[in-house]
Amino acid sequence: MLGRRYWRLLNPKSSPWILTHVCRRWRDLATSFPRLWTFIELDFDAHATHITPRQCAYKTGLYLGRSKDLSLSIDLRSKSSITNHAVFPILELSVPRWARLTIAIPERSLQSFSGNNFSRLHLLELQHVDEGQRNGKVTTFKSTPALQTLYACSSWEVLQKSPCSLGSTHQNDSSISRFSTKPSLNVFGKCPIFSVSG
Repeated sequence: MLGRRYWRLLNPKSSPWILTHVCRRWRDLATSFPRLWTFIELDFDAHATHITPRQCAYKTGLYLGRSKDLSLSIDLRSKSSITNHAVFPILELSVPRWARLTIAIPERSLQSFSGNNFSRLHLLELQHVDEGQRNGKVTTFKSTPALQTLYACSSWEVLQKSPCSLGSTHQNDSSISRFSTKPSLNVFGKCPIFSVSG
């Protein structure tokens, strides 16, 4: 699994922010090296009391700008909806560059990313957040032509109640090569537009 190894986007004492505070030369080097800015973790609950939504949006935009057009590793976590958060539209603009995604947000927020093309996404880790409401089938990841690895970190019961629809690009192929658990393999294998091979 991806784990929590990402550099913390909103912590000024973590990399790569801290590198920009050593001296002017280090700042110039750090801001001109896009790969330093491609690991993004946003834990909305952890930062809710320390930073305003506007500050969060500003720092996220700055971070994404410095990563140029490189592929991104994203870790998004929240127990409540992020759809109306100031950072949401900025994140949504970067979706085509997401290559690795760990996501633990409510179903409604997850569904709000629908309609985007996850063209570079090759590893997806879905973690269930119980919001108390069920909206039916999540169709967020219908366009994931590069997806190779799927981790569904959820219980069998949750997966049965909230199946995730993956795109028709995976119909009748075996491009998804790895799953986290047999229960998730069984559930995703039952999706009408998605087939897997053992």
